[in-house]
Amino acid sequence: MSSEQPTSQIEVVEQQPKPKKKKLVIIEKQDVSNSNMLELPTTQDFTLLDSEYNKSKDFKSLYERRFSTKYLMIRSFKKENLEELLTKYNIPFNKKDNLDVKKQNVFEHIEKSKIIDYLLNNKKYMDHSQIVILTNELKKICQEKCCVHNDDFNGNLNRIIRNPDTHTLKMLESQIDNLKKQLESYAKWQWYNQKCSDLNENIIKMQENIIPTLRPIAKIDFFSQIEDIVFPFDLKTTIFPKNYKKNISKEVILEFIKNEKEHFELLKWLYQEQNPRLFCNNYRYFIILIDINDINNSRNLKCETDLINKKVSKYFSQINKTNIIDIEYEYKKDKSLSGSYKTKCLYTLVYQ
Repeated sequence: MSSEQPTSQIEVVEQQPKPKKKKLVIIEKQDVSNSNMLELPTTQDFTLLDSEYNKSKDFKSLYERRFSTKYLMIRSFKKENLEELLTKYNIPFNKKDNLDVKKQNVFEHIEKSKIIDYLLNNKKYMDHSQIVILTNELKKICQEKCCVHNDDFNGNLNRIIRNPDTHTLKMLESQIDNLKKQLESYAKWQWYNQKCSDLNENIIKMQENIIPTLRPIAKIDFFSQIEDIVFPFDLKTTIFPKNYKKNISKEVILEFIKNEKEHFELLKWLYQEQNPRLFCNNYRYFIILIDINDINNSRNLKCETDLINKKVSKYFSQINKTNIIDIEYEYKKDKSLSGSYKTKCLYTLVYQ
């Protein structure tokens, strides 16, 4: 990921005040695909975008197609959202039509600005009391060790069963008990990661220039209006990778924090080192967590919502196009995916 542009930074509070509903001014100029927002798309446009979304792992070409952002927004709608919009704008539809037919109907007949207004009017936030309880529960997990580095439990089970050195039932039961402990640890840490991500998405959603998705969709967590363009982003809350540098001392970390060029190199590395199973060349917003005194404890910052809220809010309140980083990278971890890729991202460093 090569880059040549500015950056950002990030924090949370024991309680988050309910945000005031501010009107996001939608500038009907262009979106990522540079299509005219007032021009209505066709059935062919929908079919093409739908096929590319479902089949491609390189979203850059999808983003550059006409009406791509509009398509992605509609993809996050539930059945009731689609029917409400169609009814509101007096567009005939059959209640028995399947979801894709209703999506296509909205896509072809309702302007993007009206879809954005609908999304903004339906922003929902986590309850403050829920945030407090959840944050306290997550901090309890930080006290436990994560001992699972391979989540292929079926493979692990097969290795136990086929182990030629397992001669007795007692030996088998001992290995099964160990696998149970690993599964419990894995489940707790996966829950921790998911709930921390939920908290961070809630923080992002509270920002004035963020357009939400109404339900989870693959590879897109939110949209951000940056000047005259609406961009889709996938949120990645990432701890500073231990294997990014050979010797990571406090001094090395402090130098890294001050060096913007190194930030860009890390972003490129994060794209290059994607797991092939999860690979996607999409636009991302990275929240990069760093415990300056002990890099191994960086994961514990995931639930420090006050800290994250402070930094994220500051970042999005000042964001402009110069913050968008252009990344170019070579992917070599899987032959079927290998090649040169280009994408864009944003990031915030959260450290203490």
